[in-house]
Amino acid sequence: MRTAITIGVPLAVLVLLVVAALVASRRDPVTYAEGTPEAAVQDYFDMLIDHDAGGAYDLFSPELQSRCGRPSSAEIDYLTIARVVLQEATTSGDTATVRVAVTQDLDSGPFGSGEVTNTETLRLASIDGRWLIDDLPWPYFSCFEKGG
Repeated sequence: MRTAITIGVPLAVLVLLVVAALVASRRDPVTYAEGTPEAAVQDYFDMLIDHDAGGAYDLFSPELQSRCGRPSSAEIDYLTIARVVLQEATTSGDTATVRVAVTQDLDSGPFGSGEVTNTETLRLASIDGRWLIDDLPWPYFSCFEKGG
């Protein structure tokens, strides 16, 4: 009887810890108020996670779109974004800067997968009451060629 208790109690504690970790990891993502720079950045990363390059491009300002062509979804298929965490948002008049931590899953071969986290800063402008990305954002390092 004593052996069953000695084994059963630690096993029950372990099961409770696993359940608590699962519940904590499945929390609903934070959503930001519509019409804010934070919401625009959240929409942008939602598009990237869904590999919707066209939708992400639609969140570029007209000035940025005039410089850059529309990328195809194939050009961002390599992205494996695990999570994006807002670190800071600063608004000054009709411009804003939003800093986020972007964590990507990496395939590290037979020993499991790893992660890498980068801090990225996006610059936005309020145009006709809508916050749009106004400077080439991560993961784009150069503009795509404009179609003729």
